[in-house]
Formats: sequence, structure tokens, C-alpha cells
Amino acid sequence: MKPQKIEGKQDGNVTEFAVPMTGGVVDHKYVGKTKVETKETFPGGATRSSSKGKGRFDLIPYCAQLRVARRYEEGAEIHGDNNWRNGQPRWRLFCGAIRHLFQALAGLKDEDHLAAAVWNIYGIMYFEEHGGFTDEVTE
Repeated sequence: MKPQKIEGKQDGNVTEFAVPMTGGVVDHKYVGKTKVETKETFPGGATRSSSKGKGRFDLIPYCAQLRVARRYEEGAEIHGDNNWRNGQPRWRLFCGAIRHLFQALAGLKDEDHLAAAVWNIYGIMYFEEHGGFTDEVTE
């Protein structure tokens, strides 16, 4: 579908435009049932939808992400790829995160306790978005 320009929404090289909504994740502003995005125009004339609101992964420190990725790798070697996604109790992930934070605070170096804490926190965040806590109470 061809974008419909919204008049009065141009600022320098950024133009807001509307695209009729076709479903999917709602992560943009909507005007009625029309998705509103921002389009960037580059010096060569190419355009792309703006990355605004989609997360700035380039701002996450590589060294921290590498440590967490290694933690996932270690777990996959022991338990299999994505075994953790089969569901876990919420309390177990919180306890693991807190325990590893205290171990890091105590200066223990037997494993990467901060990466382990983040791994548990990522699990909590994942299950909040996708479900999968095995101790969830349903009404």
C-alpha cells in the first residue's frame, strides 16, 4: 500500500506519513486505524522508516552483551538450546537474580555472577511478554 503523506508533518529530512494498518505488533502511534511512522530521507535520496521507538541496540555495551551471550551458551551446552523457554516459576528466576547479585556484591569470582543475574532478569522479562511462568495464577 502506498503511504499517504500527512500534511504539515515535515521537519528537515524527516517526514511523517501514514500507512493503512495491516495488523502486527502495535508499537507506533495510530491516527484512527492508520499507522503513523516517520520516514528518513538520506543524502542519496533513499528513504527508510525511522528506527525511533524500536530500541537502540547500538547503545547496549558489547562487552556486557557478550558476557550474557556466553551465559546462554553455557546453559545451552548443559540443558540444550532454549530449554529455559519451557517455563519456570517466577520466584525461581527472581531468587536466582538476587542470589547472583549478592554473590557479585560479595566479590565472588567463581563464575560471572552479573551475567547470571542478567540471564535471570531476561527470563523474567521474556515470560512477562510471552507467558510461561509455571507458577502463574489464572483467574
